[in-house]
Amino acid sequence: MPAVDRQDIEKAIKAIQDIAIMLTAASEFVCEARILKRCSADIETNLDNLENSISQIKKGFPGKFPETLKPDGTLSKIREVATIMKGDNANLEAKCRAGELGNELTLSVNQLKGIVRDIWDRLGGKVSRYTVSDRIADHGGRIKSLLLGISPLVSNTGRIILAVVLVLVLSFVYLYFTMESDDALLPSITSDLVNIEEQKGTLRRHRAQYQEIRKNIKSLNKKELTREEKIQFLNLSMEEKKIKERIDKSLLSIEKKEKEVEDKRKRVEEIQKKSFFQKLLRR
Repeated sequence: MPAVDRQDIEKAIKAIQDIAIMLTAASEFVCEARILKRCSADIETNLDNLENSISQIKKGFPGKFPETLKPDGTLSKIREVATIMKGDNANLEAKCRAGELGNELTLSVNQLKGIVRDIWDRLGGKVSRYTVSDRIADHGGRIKSLLLGISPLVSNTGRIILAVVLVLVLSFVYLYFTMESDDALLPSITSDLVNIEEQKGTLRRHRAQYQEIRKNIKSLNKKELTREEKIQFLNLSMEEKKIKERIDKSLLSIEKKEKEVEDKRKRVEEIQKKSFFQKLLRR
């Protein structure tokens, strides 16, 4: 087993996935050139970590590393998107607002997650994640068609069989349209991540104001104050307290939102790992 921390790999992939989710939202804030450049740098940093970890896995892999498990092409696609994001193309922001950047990155990240899961499965001795339940689901349509074709050949028995089949089909349709899905969670995560970035921007401004006020207070502390300066000192002290309260409030709000996002992401991961029948029956 290679000496690679699985959590480090998952953390790097999640960091890139978070950026993909934000880009999918295609908000004005996220699509600003300066924000895209910052996100591009974050993607490249996490890509470097991933490439290093995967390189170590290849060296410690028992036997020859399978060609089908090599993520090189997918990693290259992600790096291409990161390169585009830090460019000065006049159409870049428009492309972002159209959701194209987010869709490209999301597709590549999902491919990468699948490849990485396959690598861990292979290292753990698993051959395939294709379950018996999935096979039944794949062939369910063929079985149903066969029964419908046979039932008219047997009068009374055929009607009973047809009635049972119709009940089963209706039950399946109901379960299918109410099955467990991550469709509701992903937009919620997108909204939360954009909100967190906006709150962090506000927090940076509050901290800059706080430092400026502290600097002014410190300068007044070094001399005898006139009446006007005493009033200014009191006003600055009150403003310092207000800004400090805003900073503390912002930090708590950001921490709460980040916890909510982490919980939602774990839920999405759990849903994505389930087989078709597990989602259908909400198990």
